[in-house]
Amino acid sequence: MQQIDNIYDEAIKEFCYIKLNLIKEILETTGIDLGETKNEIDYYNYLVDNPISIGGAFGDVFFDGSAQISSGQTRANALRLMSMVMSDLGLTKEQAAGIAGVLTAESGVNPGIVNSGEKSGTYKSSGANNEGTPYGTKHSPWSYGAGICQWTYCNRKENAIMGGLGVSRQEAINIIKTKGIEGISLDYQIKMLEYELKTSYKYALEGIKKCKTAPQAAATFYCHVVAGYSTSTEPATNAEVQKMNAKYSSVGAKSQINKGMAFAQGYV
Repeated sequence: MQQIDNIYDEAIKEFCYIKLNLIKEILETTGIDLGETKNEIDYYNYLVDNPISIGGAFGDVFFDGSAQISSGQTRANALRLMSMVMSDLGLTKEQAAGIAGVLTAESGVNPGIVNSGEKSGTYKSSGANNEGTPYGTKHSPWSYGAGICQWTYCNRKENAIMGGLGVSRQEAINIIKTKGIEGISLDYQIKMLEYELKTSYKYALEGIKKCKTAPQAAATFYCHVVAGYSTSTEPATNAEVQKMNAKYSSVGAKSQINKGMAFAQGYV
């Protein structure tokens, strides 16, 4: 009897894996970003706890269960972003498209989007916790990813808001605790991004300004800002792009960097 029970349990487990793999294949063909997961169980939890992004060339809407915009609005927001960074930062159209392409893959350039798994605290692998004063010491309810750049961690949010909106730290704290970054308008979120590129990520901005094509600018913005593992002032190399592809290959997903590069080309 025990042997039969074991066979039954293994059959159920195998069925679950087959089902999960089928779901993965279906989602990947529509271009849905699967994020980074270690195995099928992590992947399943990721689907349950996190917003799913479908947009641009891959679908019709970016959403997180509450805030959603059409792919047409995503494009309009991306073009607005490009116009502002070209004017404010002196970027070419190709360089601006690189940033817009990555943020299309990252958030749909949706100022109202949030990482619902981080916000609810159900996405256990999130590092959005232990913020300290004045936010508390564990799973801070204000440190979830939000906005066009999916800003996470309250300290970074504070700095971006202070620099982009020109307000005091206390005013930034009040914004985070009341309406959150997702309550800030698109133009001001773009100003926040510009402030970071002129300060914390000025090395990345220098590299982006050396890029000749939109995909190259997208790769540089992704590697040196979004992934944030390099402080190079040069455009991203093919080796860096491959490193990002390898990082996501464990789940069989199309790399976020590849999506960003493709979207960027579409904006020029």
